[in-house]
Amino acid sequence: MFSISLHWEALTQAVRRDGLAALGRPGQIRDAASAKLLITSGNFIAYEDTTIVPSLVQVAGGVVLELGPGPGNQIHRYDTSFVERIYGIEPNPQFKDAIDASLDKHGLRDRYTLIACGVEDSDVLRAAGITEGSLDAVLCI
Repeated sequence: MFSISLHWEALTQAVRRDGLAALGRPGQIRDAASAKLLITSGNFIAYEDTTIVPSLVQVAGGVVLELGPGPGNQIHRYDTSFVERIYGIEPNPQFKDAIDASLDKHGLRDRYTLIACGVEDSDVLRAAGITEGSLDAVLCI
């Protein structure tokens, strides 16, 4: 039921903003609902704290590729003394504001590049400087 209410909220906001044209973009409505679910799920981060996740993120260093950062749940876990650069590959642009806020809060704005694409978009990744042999770690949590 909660998922339905998130989708309804995303749909009504999209229709208010874009009119009936919003009905032709169901992917954007899904992305907005998914983002809201993950952004507002603080208990999920608390659960991850009881797992091996924090220790895995803390040892990621050098140039890191983070696949699907979502709302930026891992940003606070990076050890800034190890990380040279982080590329966040996220196909859902609805997470940008949450990621930006987390980057500002944890002092990683100058080392983190959010790229709104899928990992299969090799041309976009290459244009951003992500090429074979250019990464030290890949994080996908």
